[in-house]
Amino acid sequence: NVVASTDFSSNGQARELIFEYQYIPGAVTWEQAFLPSTANPTPLLKESDFWSYICQLVNILKSIHDAGLCCRSVTPSKILVSPGNRIHLNCLGILDVLYPQTTAPMEQLQYDDLTSFGDLILATACRNTKVFNPEVLKQQTHYSPTLRQFINMVVTTPPTTVYDVLPYLVDRYMDELANMTVYVDTMENELQKELHNGRLFRNVSKLGFVNERPEYESDPSWSETGDRYILKLFRDYLFHQSDEKGDPRVDWGHLICTVNKLDAGSDEKIVLGSRDGSNLLVVSFRDIKKLIEVSFDELRSKSLAADYAQASYQGM
Repeated sequence: NVVASTDFSSNGQARELIFEYQYIPGAVTWEQAFLPSTANPTPLLKESDFWSYICQLVNILKSIHDAGLCCRSVTPSKILVSPGNRIHLNCLGILDVLYPQTTAPMEQLQYDDLTSFGDLILATACRNTKVFNPEVLKQQTHYSPTLRQFINMVVTTPPTTVYDVLPYLVDRYMDELANMTVYVDTMENELQKELHNGRLFRNVSKLGFVNERPEYESDPSWSETGDRYILKLFRDYLFHQSDEKGDPRVDWGHLICTVNKLDAGSDEKIVLGSRDGSNLLVVSFRDIKKLIEVSFDELRSKSLAADYAQASYQGM
């Protein structure tokens, strides 16, 4: 269970060091995701996903090494896999804090990162963390010779720098770029839907603020008179449709289409009728939109003035 707490105390008897990291919903460790055990059987990692993870790991190591740093946590229990096939490195910096006086040169520590990377992908391909001999790869026929050759190369002749690995991943990075482009297009399409929904919600919300307000400026009939009466009829036109038998008609298409025309300020005219049928008004969506904006702005300006007056009073 994850809980929020500020109660960390040892009664002054010991010093405490707390590392805080970002919480990633749905993330599991690499070990839990891809390395099976008796208590944790896992499905075989698809080769396309395997290449994607390899590219992400290499890219992460490149970013860290380019900054003149080392990772020191390329292990199955320290790598997180989140929904959407994303990789995150966990526990970064802990060893640097606990053992700041390490005498190993940075080049050696970066080389160790690449060695650990090779051990990781070998263990994943063989589905066994105790495998260190790449010859075992010959038995892993569920992966292509290209992938097995890459893993064998990284393990048997560990690259000196991360840049030695990149030439072997050019084609895979092209695949990653294509996948990212599709992903961005999909997210952009979903964002456009949300923006569209936001416009609809904004217009309906403004209408709700104005309709049937119990009292405004000491006038109980404010929302029922003048231009606001037209907005009340428009609200009925939106939500209170009925068929020829008088039964309620719940038509989402009518609602969305009408609010879209309202948002666009269409010149198309509609007929609004009172509930008793005694009044009929012909108005355009452009006129209704203008009435909503005027009435809502009147309410909002009064609300802002009240908030300002209250804040000034509290500040005295």
